[in-house]
Amino acid sequence: MKQVDVEVPYDEVEPHLEKVFRKFQRTINLDGFRKGKVPLSIIRQRYGDAVKADAAEDLMQIFFQKAVETEQLKVVAPARARKIEFEEGKPFSFSLDVEVRPDIEVRTYSDFKVEKSIRKVTDEDVEQSLRYLREQRAELKPVSDGARSGHILQGDVQALDSSGVPLLGQHWEDRVLVLGEPPLTGDAAEVLNGVREGESRKFRLTGSGREGQTHDEWYSLTVKSIQEKILPSMDDGFARSIGEYENLTALKEALRKRLTEQWDEEGEVQVQHRIADEIIRRNDFELPPAMVENMLDSLWENYKDRDQNMEREDFFKENRPDVIWNLKWNLIQEKIAEQENLRVTDSDLDEEIERLAGLDSKNEKKIRAFFTKTDERSRLKDRMLGNKIMDLIKSRIKIKEVTVKSSKRKSDLIV
Repeated sequence: MKQVDVEVPYDEVEPHLEKVFRKFQRTINLDGFRKGKVPLSIIRQRYGDAVKADAAEDLMQIFFQKAVETEQLKVVAPARARKIEFEEGKPFSFSLDVEVRPDIEVRTYSDFKVEKSIRKVTDEDVEQSLRYLREQRAELKPVSDGARSGHILQGDVQALDSSGVPLLGQHWEDRVLVLGEPPLTGDAAEVLNGVREGESRKFRLTGSGREGQTHDEWYSLTVKSIQEKILPSMDDGFARSIGEYENLTALKEALRKRLTEQWDEEGEVQVQHRIADEIIRRNDFELPPAMVENMLDSLWENYKDRDQNMEREDFFKENRPDVIWNLKWNLIQEKIAEQENLRVTDSDLDEEIERLAGLDSKNEKKIRAFFTKTDERSRLKDRMLGNKIMDLIKSRIKIKEVTVKSSKRKSDLIV
């Protein structure tokens, strides 16, 4: 919080005050005078205090804005009046409490070590990708003689109490479940084995509570349809159906390349986040509360219509840590760029746009047109500056590469 004290000579205030009195004169009705013709002397005598009170608000806005520009204040929230002194013939003075962006110091952003996770693509990773692609392109065939493991069940689920009575408000329609896959494993899979379309069966799931305690939950499933997956043959024809691949070997090579690129990108994002974490830790500071609240408000306005199940308070609580982290890192980057005289010129920006357009010959014109938009040019410029800052930091620290085991995430399995 910063206190801003402003004093304005009366000769600068008087023209503004005169305008306010004349504006009031045009609207006042007073017995014995036509509208708009009441002498200013009478208005000053009868309504002077009220008019000056209204004028003070406008005058504070005008001269506070001038003070902001003169002092180059970076205001992050509306100011709050602390004191106002306003008498005709005397200087107009006022004090405001205002929250401004912190003037931070970034002393250290070199001479430390971080680890970079390296994931090597294995033959098993490629085979897992192939299996996922095969499942994605499976045909679904209706089943009429009872469900078996691996069959897809679609139906309505109802939660029950321990005596089998339906629980109000816990009914879900048209749920899709796979027999033999969570949650339909163990006892539930045995009970539902052989179920037919139109049939209802009750089953039990075992849930975990606090301190490792377990408890049983009961449900009924009314089956509306049962389907089985017919997987395509894993051959050269399958590879050609995926894209422009001559054979299965070519598809595997493409998968290996794509996974390698994706995991390299993830490793780079992760190490940059670790670097930022360490620099924030070494140069930590407090943010003005209003700065955080304003950002959360902005995010909430963009989010609230997409998920009406989350309350504003819960949204703020969930996103506050990330907002604080991002605001701190943005301010630190700005300071580093200032200290190191790093910038991105319009010429740099144009060269980058040409480079991006050249990477996609089919969409060159669209890419160039996209970056004619002011907002998109600004975003690209910010990314380029961020890359310059990160490259500088990485040149001054040690990055140790550590090989980690690959995970089998479906999100990885993209051609």
